[in-house]
Amino acid sequence: MHLLSCLAAVAVLSINSAGAFPNERRFVTAPVVPTGCTGTSPPPTNTPSCPIPGLPTSLSTTLTLTTATPLASWSSRPTAQATAGKYTWQMVLQNNTQVTVSANDGIDIYDVDVDSSDATFSSILGAGKYLVCYFSAGSSEACRSDIGCFNTNLGAGDYGCNYGGAYGDEFWLNTSSIEVRRIMQYRIERAAQKKCSAIDPDNIDAYGNNNGIGATESDSVSFMQFLANEAHSRGMGIGLKNSLEIFDSVSSMIDFAVNEECVKYSECNTYTNFLASGAPVVNIEYPTDEDPNVQTSFNSSEADSRCTAWKALGMPSLATTLKGYPTVTCGVSRCVLDASGNSGELPQVPVGGPLPIPAGCVDG
Repeated sequence: MHLLSCLAAVAVLSINSAGAFPNERRFVTAPVVPTGCTGTSPPPTNTPSCPIPGLPTSLSTTLTLTTATPLASWSSRPTAQATAGKYTWQMVLQNNTQVTVSANDGIDIYDVDVDSSDATFSSILGAGKYLVCYFSAGSSEACRSDIGCFNTNLGAGDYGCNYGGAYGDEFWLNTSSIEVRRIMQYRIERAAQKKCSAIDPDNIDAYGNNNGIGATESDSVSFMQFLANEAHSRGMGIGLKNSLEIFDSVSSMIDFAVNEECVKYSECNTYTNFLASGAPVVNIEYPTDEDPNVQTSFNSSEADSRCTAWKALGMPSLATTLKGYPTVTCGVSRCVLDASGNSGELPQVPVGGPLPIPAGCVDG
């Protein structure tokens, strides 16, 4: 399930493994033409210059990638500031929005785009929050400054099918490509430089989509292992976005999980043991009037239905927020229980409360 681009909000999905030859490209001949794509268009050719030094200029060039050594242990999980085992969180994935927060705003975790403003990072870090930095790890995003680093003119070796429809300029990536991994390593390095507490790499489930390059679940597991090693070696945590088919294979290497609509799709029980271990799981529900791929409005009745279903799960530590998808910007409500565990004001609406809308946000 895909949401919005990096300039406007969230996404959801990802691709392939390094295999036995970690210093070689998966694609060694050009041109590479993904198969089975519908409505696809060629990757962009007029792209900015690549800011990452040392990437090859030819498919025949060998690129060596120095990877992080896996750690035996690490300490990167968020710590709940309120009731033990329960977390509150806020997501603002517009990288051109300034987010201003306060230490006593009741939010434990902020999830923002890695390309957010310096003022946003200063505010969140200054308030002592657990800062999660978002980027798409399994797809190209045309708005990123490193878009020129992907192999677009040399046989399209880094690209699979595009998402199609409104997302025709976003392509699944061959995550077994050493070039793609170097670009993601660069993004992780930038997140560490910005003092992010953790990363939220999106689009890790190309295996379940029309990816065009044969991406499999094992490819995604390998890619998550790579991303986790790189994050942990820099003192950061890592979350898994959706991708429940590989959850059991990667749960030991992640620090939290982010899900979209596990209540709607009856998937929340996948996290039972993970939650029992004390690891946070944050879930977003999009209670809207119509098809989620169509611009629409927040539906209070549907919100109440989602929260009622959440309560019936008996998983109060599964933090569930409500947003007006597809314009996932600043406003947020959440499913809550009263002191006796009853529904109380369930959900807490309207959009924007009780979790505050950070200053500078314009609810979409």
